[in-house]
Amino acid sequence: MKLFAMWVVAGMALAASTLTAAAGCEAEFQGTWQTGETGDFTAEAFTRGPTCDRAVAVIVLRDPTGDIVHQEALPAGYVATLAGRAGADEMKSALAEWADPAKSAYQRAHELPKWPKGADATEGDFPFMAEEGIDRDAYEAIRKADGPVFCYVQGMESMSCLGIVDGVLRPLGVQMFPG
Repeated sequence: MKLFAMWVVAGMALAASTLTAAAGCEAEFQGTWQTGETGDFTAEAFTRGPTCDRAVAVIVLRDPTGDIVHQEALPAGYVATLAGRAGADEMKSALAEWADPAKSAYQRAHELPKWPKGADATEGDFPFMAEEGIDRDAYEAIRKADGPVFCYVQGMESMSCLGIVDGVLRPLGVQMFPG
């Protein structure tokens, strides 16, 4: 009986150490996106993984009713804002920088780069590539309507931008930046 009990305790210790190793980069962030028009959205982000560079990073936006209206999962080691974090405490700070709508590069649609008539893309050294289905006229109409915008880094050289258009959250496009 003692031998059996020792095996059970050893098994539990092994399981606990495995769970601890898997929880090597558990960090979370939650913030509010005050859109001013459609009610407040909630931005959530978290990481899970054995190390921070091998963790998955998830970003979630919820509408004012709590429904998920956007989500994306990315390898944390390949997101410029999150890469290279040494542990959960550093990652928690990085998640706040990554997913806090108040820290978004653009806050309103009029801030997005202009897309001149006759041009193939927006102005500037780092192009903004509009989401499929958004042509120049639609893009400029979105800019003119000046709805709320939230952008977050989605890789090492780009960020994804979402906006509220006609009361609905939708992807607007991707802004490139130097990596």
